[in-house]
Amino acid sequence: MDTDSTNSSAKFSRDKALSLEKSRREKDSIDAFKKIETKMSPKILAEQNIKRAINEFTEGREKNNQAKIDNALNLLREAVRLDSASENGWLSLGNIYYNQSKTNPDKAETREEDKNISKSIESFTSCLTVNPKNFECRYGLAAALIDSGKCGSAVEQLLICKDMKPNLKKIYLSLGQAYDCMASGNMKTADEYRNEAATKTE
Repeated sequence: MDTDSTNSSAKFSRDKALSLEKSRREKDSIDAFKKIETKMSPKILAEQNIKRAINEFTEGREKNNQAKIDNALNLLREAVRLDSASENGWLSLGNIYYNQSKTNPDKAETREEDKNISKSIESFTSCLTVNPKNFECRYGLAAALIDSGKCGSAVEQLLICKDMKPNLKKIYLSLGQAYDCMASGNMKTADEYRNEAATKTE
């Protein structure tokens, strides 16, 4: 074999080796990206579902279209299934269930037996499990507890809310409402909170 043939063969072998190495690295990069993408996908899909759900609910409420509201609930249930640590998912789910308990109650004889209220409480509670400092979830939970007749538990949540935002008027009004509905009757305390609400500016 002449020198030119030997050099050509060596160059071919070297180029082939480099090509194989490049392909291997590209495959490793693609595999690594797919692993990252797989890990991110549930959270990304959950966020997309939440955005779609909010749009569906807004449109459904504006057009009085229950099908769209039901679809919003389905999207949110799927969102929290994909990402159980989604505060926004649990908060949105709790808010829509609470809204439905008022605008589209089931056939329960009392508010306490309304399934939407129960699901609202469950959703807000799940949100607080993810982040106990989420004010909106805690205040939403308190409102749902009042509507379900669990006023003592609502007071507990509202007192925490008061510590979080001491100048927010609606907390004091809700405390007045919660004390009003407690079985033992706390009219004096309820009035005190309502009077205090008048001094708040937020």
